[in-house]
Amino acid sequence: MKFPRRLATVCIAFLGILSLALPQLTAASAPFLQNLQLRDTGDDITRLQQFLNAQEYLVAQSGPGSRGNETLTFGLHTYQALTQFQSAHGLPTTGFFGPLTRALVATLVASSTATSTTAVPQSPAAPAFSTLSSTTSGYIPGVTPLPGYKPGQLIFIGGGSATPAPTPPASAPPAPYVAKAVHFDGSTYLYINPLVVSDSPVLSASMWIKTSLLKTNGLFDFDPNNNAAPDLSIDNNHNAFNFYENQNGGIFFGDTKADSFTPDGRWHHILFFVDTNHAGADKIVQMYLDDQPLNFSGGSRSLAAFSMLMANLDFAVPDTPADFGTPLFTGDIADVYIAPGQFIDFSVEANRRKFISADGKPVDLGSNCSTPPAVCFSGNASSFGTNKGTGGAFTLTGTLTDAVTSPSN
Repeated sequence: MKFPRRLATVCIAFLGILSLALPQLTAASAPFLQNLQLRDTGDDITRLQQFLNAQEYLVAQSGPGSRGNETLTFGLHTYQALTQFQSAHGLPTTGFFGPLTRALVATLVASSTATSTTAVPQSPAAPAFSTLSSTTSGYIPGVTPLPGYKPGQLIFIGGGSATPAPTPPASAPPAPYVAKAVHFDGSTYLYINPLVVSDSPVLSASMWIKTSLLKTNGLFDFDPNNNAAPDLSIDNNHNAFNFYENQNGGIFFGDTKADSFTPDGRWHHILFFVDTNHAGADKIVQMYLDDQPLNFSGGSRSLAAFSMLMANLDFAVPDTPADFGTPLFTGDIADVYIAPGQFIDFSVEANRRKFISADGKPVDLGSNCSTPPAVCFSGNASSFGTNKGTGGAFTLTGTLTDAVTSPSN
């Protein structure tokens, strides 16, 4: 099909006008030349926030990130605003500012700038394409093909052929994990009889807690009615944590250093590991609070190696009234992982990173806590009480409600 002469003349005229305006457009809106993602910093982040705010995908209503207060940091608010922009324009909502999104932003910026640019008036003696034709030998507008193009070839603004859409990145970074949390009101607990586990010398646990209650309370407890099998509790008498085991022919217990924990109404992460398969003082107790080690002291470790009795016993999270009375633990809990029989040496940083990130935030354990432990509680109030681990179904006493905050905040 031949290219209509009148349409070719219009295209060439537009190219002439555009050639005069291009330097101004380029100076006004430099393109994004690199990909951006969560936790990146730099001037490009400021420009991205300015673009999102101008497009009404607000990074923040006020303060840092709001209009006129754009920052240098690609944080969670920038991520959320970017995913809203991507969703509204039919792009994958990855929160990754990669080739696809950069190309769309460049198009929108160019279109906006071009719309606001006033075309330079042309005198009758100098047609719009005169600048272009004066530098092009033998070219007659509307008669001969534009040099470099074949007769009948469609001409795209900017010259050349249509550029294919950029290939999306092989793997965009995943959305940051936001842990859901629930509130225990002092009368609520989860209970099972028995927990489906075997006796073992090892036990590993992880959980997030937030409380301001100044009272000794259990965090988890085997055989709570007899106060004998393994349990971990907050010892308000010393502002510390206490581990107690009084079964299988001996007593083994210990406390963290006094004033190592104060119920301050903030989120804290607990990692706990015990290994009783050693004689005397060689028994191992590890505890990390907010990724920092706590030392256990006191108690008795003079026993021979033994396995803790856990099979065929009832179990509660956080505890039942039979142990420390009421109120029970009062506060918020998220992402509970309790694994009798699992040996996880938390002195190895890589093992801690499976539960807490280097910047102190929760790590997604997966729908069933990855390597399923006996006890795995996570999610909001409607799903938290469903044990996603292998130890069996729990019964909820009381009512769980969604926590106001999350350890991810």
